Parts: sequence; structure tokens; C-alpha cells
Amino acid sequence: MDPIVDPTLWWARVGPWIPRGIAASFVLIVAWAASRIVHRTVEALLRRGRFAATHLAFFAGVARWAVLAVGFAIALDALGLGGLATGVMAGGGVTAVVLGFAFREIGENLLAGVLLAFSRPFQVGDYVRSGEMEGRVRDLDLRTVHIRTADGRDVWIPNAQVVNQPFVNFTVDGLRRPSFDVGIDYADDPQAACAQISEAVAALPDVLDDPAPRVVVAALDGSWVTLRVSLWVDTTRIDRTVPEVLSDAMIACRAALRGSGVTLSCDTTTAIVIQPSGDPGSLRPAGGAPPRADAGLAEAPEDSSAAQ
Repeated sequence: MDPIVDPTLWWARVGPWIPRGIAASFVLIVAWAASRIVHRTVEALLRRGRFAATHLAFFAGVARWAVLAVGFAIALDALGLGGLATGVMAGGGVTAVVLGFAFREIGENLLAGVLLAFSRPFQVGDYVRSGEMEGRVRDLDLRTVHIRTADGRDVWIPNAQVVNQPFVNFTVDGLRRPSFDVGIDYADDPQAACAQISEAVAALPDVLDDPAPRVVVAALDGSWVTLRVSLWVDTTRIDRTVPEVLSDAMIACRAALRGSGVTLSCDTTTAIVIQPSGDPGSLRPAGGAPPRADAGLAEAPEDSSAAQ
């Protein structure tokens, strides 16, 4: 048979914990409510200081977790476990070292998140690149930077990677300089072509006049002269994307060159038909047109066996 439990003894053991548990629960509820109030208050104060939305969420989150940590320590003391709370605080240094080795990458990302929050190299909505990933910033938390790539992928980059690797922000001042290449025939005047392209691109409404578009000879290739067209776009003043503006510039460049009779060159090859005849005119392109007198083509032998 089970031993009979003395109600008096049971109450003597359990009774003192009931008010402590009620007090600890009350403290946790108050701490939770206070953390929400602190979160909103800190966010409102930082918003008055014109902080970016990314940093508002970060600092408000840190303040909220700090209030919850204090409330948890008070709840332990209310339960009569103040010694445990004191031991945790006293051993915080040793615990931090142990956890630092065990969770080094997590701690590194947390510290990097604090550095990013204070240095503020970007804001929500900026178009950035870190390593091989680039996209528009959506959020910053204690461990990662959330970006949305141009093809719709959501990527979370560790904060440590953003701090330790080269970081590019394309929209700090809103200026972007896209460029493209176009080839013209060697028979055309490259200076005149550069002037025509500059005038056509500068006439586009989304291209800045200062700095002005720039067109230079980039290379002398085997079959054409390569011109490089560079233009400036202020992304803060337009509602279109940079690739769309670049597409307009390419269309305007093509129209200007074709309108002035400039040949847009490509890598082409002319097929030559060689016939065993004594007539030099038998050496002609596949289209049937005879070659120029200075083409430098040798006369074909009269006897086909001589060519063997």
C-alpha cells in the first residue's frame, strides 16, 4: 500500500511556493508588458532623431530583450532563487567565454549587427551588393541582413559577412553609371559617331546632363571599332529601373547611327567561290559581285591539275 501523505506536511512544503509562483508570474507579465512599452517608446524616440527604419527595429528590439532579461532575473528572486540569479550574473564572464567558443559565429554576427546599426552603411530600400549577392535591403536584425534580389529571391546574409567583406551600396546618393558597347565599321568616322551618340543619349529625359554622357573609342577589334557609351542616372528622381533607362539609350544609339548612315558592324565572313578558269573575274564572292582590282587575289591556274 502507498504511504499516506500527511496533508500538513505537504502543505508545509508546497504552501510557501504558491505565493512565490504567483509573484514570479506577475513579475513576468509586467516585464512582458513593460518590454512592449519600452519597444514602442524607443522606436518613437529614434524616429524623432530621423534614424533609418532598419536601425529603429534593431535598437528597439535590443531594448525589449534587455527589459525581459531584467524581468526574468526579478522573477527568479521572487521564487526564492535569488542565489541562482546572482550565480548566473557572477558567472557571466566564464559563461560568456564558454559560449563564445561554442557559438563563435553566432556571437560574431551579433557583434557585427551592433556595428552595422551604429555605422549605418545602408537603409531599408537601398540596393546593395555583398560578395556575390546583390539586391534591395528589406530588414536588419541581430544576425542577418535581409535583401530581395532582382529575380525575386529573399536572401539572408550573415552580418559578419557584410562587415568583413567589401560592401557596395549603389543608392547612397542615387547616382548610377551604366554603360554599353557598340561596334561601327572601320570606314566610318569614329569622332562623328561619338558625337551623334552623345547627342542622342543626352536627349533622353532620364539621363543626367551633368555629368554628361560620355562616348569613347574602347578598342580596335578585328572587324569593327568598339565605342563605349557611359551615362549617368539619378535613381532618386525617376520611377524606372536602370536597365530600362539603359535599354532606351541603346535604342536611341542605334537609331542615331542608322539615321546617319553609320554601319553597325559585327563579326562577318565573306565566302569566295574559286573556279578553275583563266578569267580573273572567276574569283568572286558567293553573291556574284566581282572583286576589287586591289583585292590582291592571285589568278587561278588554267589547268586544274596544276593546283594539285
